[in-house]
Amino acid sequence: MNVFDPTNFGNDKNVTATSADWVYRRIGVQPIINCTGTRTNYGGSNPSPRVMDAISAASRHFVDLDELAEAAGAYIAKLTGAQWGIVSAGSTAALALATAACIAGNDPEAMLRLPHTHDLSSDAIIIKSHRFPYDTAIRHVGGTIVEVADQCELTNALSNRPAIICVLGRAEAAGFIRLENLRDQAPNIPIVVDAASLAPTSPDIWLARGADLVIYSGGKCIRGPQSTGFLIGREDLCRAAWLNGPPHHAVGRAMKVGKEEIVGALTALEDWLSNGSRDIDQYNSLLKIIVEQLRDVPIAAHIDRPDGTIVPRLSLSWTNDVALTGAYICGFAFDRYRVKLQDFWATASSLLIDPLNIQSAAEAEIVGLSIAEAFRRSPLRSVGNQNVPKVHSNLSGTWKVEISYLATQARHTFELTQLPDGTIEGLHHGRFGSSPILGRILGSDVSLSSKMENDPMNIFFQFHGVIEGNSLAGAVSTGAAADEYASPSFRSQFGAATWTAVRI
Repeated sequence: MNVFDPTNFGNDKNVTATSADWVYRRIGVQPIINCTGTRTNYGGSNPSPRVMDAISAASRHFVDLDELAEAAGAYIAKLTGAQWGIVSAGSTAALALATAACIAGNDPEAMLRLPHTHDLSSDAIIIKSHRFPYDTAIRHVGGTIVEVADQCELTNALSNRPAIICVLGRAEAAGFIRLENLRDQAPNIPIVVDAASLAPTSPDIWLARGADLVIYSGGKCIRGPQSTGFLIGREDLCRAAWLNGPPHHAVGRAMKVGKEEIVGALTALEDWLSNGSRDIDQYNSLLKIIVEQLRDVPIAAHIDRPDGTIVPRLSLSWTNDVALTGAYICGFAFDRYRVKLQDFWATASSLLIDPLNIQSAAEAEIVGLSIAEAFRRSPLRSVGNQNVPKVHSNLSGTWKVEISYLATQARHTFELTQLPDGTIEGLHHGRFGSSPILGRILGSDVSLSSKMENDPMNIFFQFHGVIEGNSLAGAVSTGAAADEYASPSFRSQFGAATWTAVRI
């Protein structure tokens, strides 16, 4: 029998049986130091030891999931003051199941038609400033998003018998209407507050203000299983949401949540509402260690705890005469030290660090060292254009573009105008929309970028290729993001494809 020995796997001589990260390294994955907060992209947060003990204990026994849901619903009610609640497969699943519950309830004829909603009330009202990437979950189960920007549009939307109103918790204060007033105007329409990025309270503040349902993440600040969420509030709607999801054969069957995750999430919720976050002084200490490593570089550091954040954060900034950007530091720290800094927080002269998932003083020291080294190795600013390749081709004209994705192909069109300095501008016509396109040609190398407006996220294309005569060929990276998250990682999150183009 071959027994796996983590001390003798691959070429990494530092992997030992006592290193917790051997489970990743054994398959060739190198863990990161997470300075991004509770981002799903990097694993959310680490479950506490008590949560892990609960998950382990739950895995050793079998239960009827409907019986477990009954007990979990009552326990969530006890903890939060809600009438009932369910554990879902993440907060986005909770939004989908809440929508299904409000459209179909537990009427089997309606449930089994979703996402088709003919003759069913399916409008989901969302305030324009509350739109967020995850509200696509509403459409997945048949909801029709109705965006309103002011009181007049809200009044019109309410007159059409909507099924649900969705409020984004972190944006509510900046909208044109507060939750209480919305409740007064729509006394009989279910209101769901998506508070996934916020911390649950007892009693729940959103329910107290008039919400019917509230959504929280189970895998963020409360340190439950990453793939869990909570839907709490009105008992009839929560029960209908459970019945529209697993283990039942309804529209949400794919959103499976296991017995271990349910028990782990309940344990995390209990611990959070009993104890709250770890000692704030611990996070301040980690941030001060980072700052200490930066004492010899020209950088300003400020520790603060903005409203709505769970822990304090470290703001770093520098003057414009320093020859590096936040994006450069993000790339350098990751490539050299596996330190993950959040690139959508980075600007040309600043960075933001969240310590929630920094695991130790040693990790904090590495974070500081990586940023300090980026400063010391920062590239010199280029002077003049003597090394820029001459432009030998002109891309002006209309181009027929073929994009080959992983499993599909698409035809696009470019209408390009090339300026004397090699700058390119024009229009990019996609399958379902058009947008401006900008770029450059340097020698035979061509770079083009476009951003197509889309609901609720803009779609980004970044083309890189080579011109030969009247033909172009190369690679394109694609992604999508709301404006606040339009960073390199999200602009390329859908991976790469190849493309060719011919002038027509």
